[in-house]
Amino acid sequence: MSLARRLGLGSVQWGMPYGIANRHGQPGQDVVAALVHRAIAAGIDVIDTAHEYGEAEARLGQTGAVPAGIRFITKTAVARDAGADRVAVAEAGFTASLQRLGRPAVAGLLMHDGDSLLAPDGERLWAWMQQQYRAGRAEKIGVSVYQPEALDRILDRYSLDIVQLPFSIYDQRFARQGLFDRLRAKGVEVHIRSSFLQGLLLLPAAELPPHFTALRPHQAKLHAACAALGLSPLAAALHFCLTEPRIDRVILGCETMAQLEQLLLATAEPADVTALADFALNDESILLPMHWPARPAA
Repeated sequence: MSLARRLGLGSVQWGMPYGIANRHGQPGQDVVAALVHRAIAAGIDVIDTAHEYGEAEARLGQTGAVPAGIRFITKTAVARDAGADRVAVAEAGFTASLQRLGRPAVAGLLMHDGDSLLAPDGERLWAWMQQQYRAGRAEKIGVSVYQPEALDRILDRYSLDIVQLPFSIYDQRFARQGLFDRLRAKGVEVHIRSSFLQGLLLLPAAELPPHFTALRPHQAKLHAACAALGLSPLAAALHFCLTEPRIDRVILGCETMAQLEQLLLATAEPADVTALADFALNDESILLPMHWPARPAA
């Protein structure tokens, strides 16, 4: 499989403003349609979305003439009310997702927050997901996770088909704790996100927002190492993920055609980026966007 064919398109920024380095905002419907069809032409067959991604699912459903071979991966609705029946919320949300996508089924259905399966009603939620598989509404089922410890516990209790998790030059927690090997041994399909940390990895050190002031020297060293390899930070970060053999799909977002073409071009030539593994971090205030300020200042 070519490197480009191991890519998947993320759709969160098509449905809502998203990304610390996003300078273009939410693209229009015509741009979304063009991006989808260009990706298909390049051999990309996975599009990742979610009920919680604003207008993303509806926009995907409106792109028109999307080949049946495209694999839509979506994620469950999130129950905002602490007293809500989470199975009922998931069922209503998934039904709405299928309607918005204009499809009777998806290739993958993920629990948006895998920690939900570790809660007291986790068994009920998993039983509901299995029902979606048996009913033919989802070809595979799994989870999206943030923490290695949570995934370890989930794998002890459930037989997953797909896992989506964060991985990047900076965030190697899951690999270093042996979970890539465990997933491979169980035959679980691995999709990774946050390979650019919402674009944080690509920003010049001097342009990092104040929350990341302590990261600036480390970022400067990383960018110098990329330059020494003859690579842009984008190409280096992308190859770091694509050359990890235990990863099945690298999910990437883009807002413009120029960005998509840049991603495709970056996959054209092989690159040895193994030395960049030394730049791994353990600080979750950097690795997990949920811990970032809601609107980081420039």
